[in-house]
Amino acid sequence: MFKRKKLAATAPVDPLAALGDPKDIAKDFPLFSSAEIKAMQKQFVVWLDQACIHHDGRIMVEVPSHVVVDQPKVALNGLFALAIRSGPGHTVTFLDFMAVTSLFHPKTPLVDKQNAMFRLYDVDRDGVVSPADAHHVLTQYLGFTIDISAIAASMQDFMTTSAVGLTSHEFHQMVTDSEVLAAMTIL
Repeated sequence: MFKRKKLAATAPVDPLAALGDPKDIAKDFPLFSSAEIKAMQKQFVVWLDQACIHHDGRIMVEVPSHVVVDQPKVALNGLFALAIRSGPGHTVTFLDFMAVTSLFHPKTPLVDKQNAMFRLYDVDRDGVVSPADAHHVLTQYLGFTIDISAIAASMQDFMTTSAVGLTSHEFHQMVTDSEVLAAMTIL
């Protein structure tokens, strides 16, 4: 009566290929070679497997941010973990991961690191780093035990524009270049 059509066999999709061509990605992230990008892609695929994300056989290219942040090497740098977590949603694409990794590369210009560090410390995204913002980052991501009043006192001399926190310029005056480089460099 009715004959069923046989479904064509579908070739399995390579999760590594789903993340993009390393040579093309290297054009957007010139601090890394194609070989380095391929190695990072392999690690990202491992994280995808660890997350156990399966959607009807489709290849997922986003990993929950906690999977990346919980990695031992990532956990060593609290600001890197904060940068991963501060992305949109609770997932990280490979390109998001590359963008964050680029910020922490030793050859990233100091001014880019300074600007990124300010954005990370500006937790509430109001354009200033308040003592509460700094306290949150220092205690939640960098493991410090410090009172918010001590932070406010140390910031007071630098706060000339805003009564509630440090502007980007004031933040850069307070935080030394060597502190920025130490906090914002991993590789």
